[in-house]
Amino acid sequence: VTKNYNIVCSATLQVTKRPVTYWVGDLLMTYCNAAPSENPEYTVQREGEVENEGLLQADESDFSFTLAYRNADNASVSRFNAGTYSIVFTYQNRSGKDNYEFRGTDGTLTIEKAKLTLRPANKRVPYMSADQVVSITAEDLIVKGLVEGDVIVNPGFSRTSLSASENKVSVSVKISLDDLVIRDKNNRNVDVLDNYEITAQTGAIGFTQRTVYVEQIIPDGISKTPTGRGQLSYTGEKQNIAGGEALFRVLSASELDTEEKRGNWDGLVSYKAETCGLLDGESVQFKGAYVPKSPQNYKQWVYLNFLNSQKKTSNFYKIVYVSRVGTENSIEVLHVSVKVDFSAKLTQAYLDGLSVGMTVLDASYLQNVEGVLSDQRLEAAVNKNEDGTVSICVFIYQPTYGSGGEIIKRSDRSSIYEVTATYASGIGPETKLVNMNNYPASEQGE
Repeated sequence: VTKNYNIVCSATLQVTKRPVTYWVGDLLMTYCNAAPSENPEYTVQREGEVENEGLLQADESDFSFTLAYRNADNASVSRFNAGTYSIVFTYQNRSGKDNYEFRGTDGTLTIEKAKLTLRPANKRVPYMSADQVVSITAEDLIVKGLVEGDVIVNPGFSRTSLSASENKVSVSVKISLDDLVIRDKNNRNVDVLDNYEITAQTGAIGFTQRTVYVEQIIPDGISKTPTGRGQLSYTGEKQNIAGGEALFRVLSASELDTEEKRGNWDGLVSYKAETCGLLDGESVQFKGAYVPKSPQNYKQWVYLNFLNSQKKTSNFYKIVYVSRVGTENSIEVLHVSVKVDFSAKLTQAYLDGLSVGMTVLDASYLQNVEGVLSDQRLEAAVNKNEDGTVSICVFIYQPTYGSGGEIIKRSDRSSIYEVTATYASGIGPETKLVNMNNYPASEQGE
């Protein structure tokens, strides 16, 4: 009976959107007051890569793809400061058909802080007057790493000037990061300080000291060598030199105003008339003249102080001690002369029979010891090296005695002596006399 019926059937065809997977790479850059110069890599799934997925080749011309940068609020980025941003995949469909579902992973843009080094310049000016001031400004800031388009508005100096009235040759200048201001050059309302990792170094401002050339004058009563060096015997004490202001003379500008005149003096260095000599109204004050007790040549023995126009101590001068060509004008504290005669027991045969190392000689090896100060003692030893060479060593010391009269410490005094010695005939030429600087510590004590 089927032919007696007109059968009508209906069905629904559901077509789902075709999935397309995309992937966006990450990007790392350093703050540069600009957007990234290039976008990261990204991929869009195409037909044939996965069954029933990917953009159909026939539809590719309908789509264009772009990347957009978004901040934490998902808003478009207008200024690329240091921080982290999303790189969002976007597409435009010109066909008007909504046949695809795009899904995937967006990228991340990380902008690291730029490294910025700031240092105030080391600025010094020649000292010219007691009321002089040296200043530092933003132009004296040494900058390394500032991004083009940014500008330092306030360097944040810890101090900007130094007056000579403070009597300081120089002071340090630091960068205070709390006061530092960096802005966008094209928009001074935008603070960009947080885009930098800042290294703040220290500079200085101050004055260049004036050079004063001084001739020391050795007084009568002190013996002199042919070159004019004074000589004093060792006394064990600091020796003051009498004579006051007669012991020195400050060279005048007229004595140095020509190259020929300057050639008459030993010790002139970097002479410049504008930075040498005392300023008008400022003066030299004699502090004293002395040489310490240890034997050596003291090239400086006159000590001076400088006074400004208010008769207060001035730190803006440095002294160079000079001498007339061919003279010295220094004072030497002489070593104490000591003579030692070794007895006939000290023979080459005796030395040849010694073991390698140090052998202390008893008093019977010494005779006619002259010149050792009464409260000090002389000892001697022989040091034999592995190669057979021999050094005869002399050690002069200040003894410290214990309650039983025994020596408990030997304080070295060899440096104040100049020792000459004679030996028995037959000692080989390879034997030499040296100071007891390698005397055994257990014997030396100090």
